[in-house]
Amino acid sequence: MLDIEREVGEMLVERKMISEDQLMEAMAVSERNCTRLRDTLYETNLVTPYTWTTILSFKTHVPIVDLANEGSIPATEALATVLDYMAMRLKVLPLSIGKGYVRMVVDDPTDLDAITELLLHTGRSVKPTISIQPDLSTAIRNAYSGRWMEYRGSLPFVDSYTTYKIGSTTSFQRN
Repeated sequence: MLDIEREVGEMLVERKMISEDQLMEAMAVSERNCTRLRDTLYETNLVTPYTWTTILSFKTHVPIVDLANEGSIPATEALATVLDYMAMRLKVLPLSIGKGYVRMVVDDPTDLDAITELLLHTGRSVKPTISIQPDLSTAIRNAYSGRWMEYRGSLPFVDSYTTYKIGSTTSFQRN
């Protein structure tokens, strides 16, 4: 299990979003099935992708991107910086290019091996973001196959938010 996943799990318990027993059980299931804690919590409906992503963003200081948002359409030149098979393997979706950097949605913002590989491959620094949509692989496939607008249109539109405090920061969680 990744250290950051353990930290996010502990924060879920601290914020009384799940119990200590639920976290321990989910961790045991994750270990037994060789799956990520995040995925186990999703499958058991203990945590929504929105809750997990919000806390992960808080813990890692990595911004959240909503792929259903008009401003999150991957730019063609950004997609060209990473080959499709590499994007699938590393679970990254290039979104835009800036001066000396590529902004990418990443599955795990703490995976320094993947970020280093992307740096070496693109010749640019990587500005990671994380997505509130749990299925990044589908987004990657659709972006590289040219079916992005069809994919984006299939994402649920959510217009209500739950606000809660984490430390001194106010976070917003989509319901």
